[in-house]
Amino acid sequence: DAWMKRGRLTLFVGILVGCSSAARPVETPTAQKEAVDSAPDAVAAPCRAGFLGQLSGPIEVAIDRERIFWKSYRFAVTESQPRDGGPTTKLFEPKLPMHSEDMVVGGGHLYWTSKEQNAVFRVATGGGKEEKVASVGEMPEDIAFAGGFVYAIDWKGELFWINPENGTSGRVPRPAGKAAQRMSSDGKELVVVL
Repeated sequence: DAWMKRGRLTLFVGILVGCSSAARPVETPTAQKEAVDSAPDAVAAPCRAGFLGQLSGPIEVAIDRERIFWKSYRFAVTESQPRDGGPTTKLFEPKLPMHSEDMVVGGGHLYWTSKEQNAVFRVATGGGKEEKVASVGEMPEDIAFAGGFVYAIDWKGELFWINPENGTSGRVPRPAGKAAQRMSSDGKELVVVL
């Protein structure tokens, strides 16, 4: 299948660890950038004193090499800020509730799931109008970007692939009947936790 040719899919059982309130804060934007740039394989959202406390109800945080992105849950109001500080930019504010669960940056776009509309949406990382990429499953929750494709897991544990260039999508067969739980990607390889 085309979705398998552009990236390698790895399935395993494991634990995902993220930034927590117990993490040591990074005191300056320069130290924050150096800490993120020196991460060997993955880049995690920075834990900086005061940063998350200044956000208005963020539910998800994602970053690329230049910006930090965050959004609220119900209406998916999405904002960004340069990684080394600076003014906050509102990327968009949808008119309808999204009940957005997860987001990821890839290929110059910010992608997110919408439980309300059973779909994956995107907007350019520089801002603009949001666009529906594809309808997927029932209440998609988790999302990842790997090998030029977007992947989403719905609440039933079904894994879907999406080609963002043309909007085609499909369901990935369950290995040994096991439901997908969570996933992560480094942009090239997709790791799915069963």
